[in-house]
Amino acid sequence: MISGLSFNGGLNYDDYITPSGQDKYVIQPSSRMEDIAKKNQNGTLPLFTAFGFARPLNSNPIQTTKFIFDYLIGNLGLDPMLIHITSTELIKPLLPTLEGYGITGNKIQITPLSQARKEGAGSGWFAPAGHPKNANYPTYSIEYRMPDGKDLEIAEIGIHDLPAGAIGIERLAMAKNQAYFSWNDYLPHFKELLQADSEKNHDALPVGYYEILGLPKPA
Repeated sequence: MISGLSFNGGLNYDDYITPSGQDKYVIQPSSRMEDIAKKNQNGTLPLFTAFGFARPLNSNPIQTTKFIFDYLIGNLGLDPMLIHITSTELIKPLLPTLEGYGITGNKIQITPLSQARKEGAGSGWFAPAGHPKNANYPTYSIEYRMPDGKDLEIAEIGIHDLPAGAIGIERLAMAKNQAYFSWNDYLPHFKELLQADSEKNHDALPVGYYEILGLPKPA
C-alpha cells in the first residue's frame, strides 16, 4: 500500500502489471486521494482491491473482451441488462462482440475521443496526471446499474494494443449484491492495513494515511 512516492499521498493508486507473452494476474490493495472529496457518494471507499490482469501480447481486443464478459456474466452471474459501457469511438470494433452479450444501443455511451483524453479518468482514456508509470492508453469502463438508478463502475479494460485491465473486487461484490458499502465501513480496514504495511516494511506512514483518516499530520 505504501508506494514511497509523492504521487497520490504516498499510496498505491492501482495495479502495476506489464503484459508479456503469458497471462499475468495481480491482487493489489489501493487507495485514491481524489476519492476523499467523493467519500459521501455511494460506493466510494478509502480502500479497494484491484484484480489486475494482463493477457499475452498477441491477444486481440475481442479475445480480451470475451475473457472479461464470460467471467462477469457466465461465472459471476451479473445481469447483462444492467451492464453499461463508456468509451470512445475506438470501441467500435468491439460492438459486435458486446452485442453477443446483450450489450447494445443505449447501454453504450460514446464520449468524444478528445474529451476522454483530456480528462484521462478512464472512461475512454486512462491518463491520471502525475501517474508514476506515465499511464496513457485507451480504455472502456464497465458500469453496473444499482437499485438507486446510478451506474457503479466495476472495471476498466484496455483496448487496441493493451490487452490488460482491472476489476474492482469490492465493486463486484456491490454489483452482485445490489447493495453499497460505505466509506466508513472500510476506514478500519484501511487503517489496519497501512499500519501493518508500515511496521512490516519499516516505512513511515505516508501523508495519505492521515488525510484519508482525517487525522492531523505529524510535525
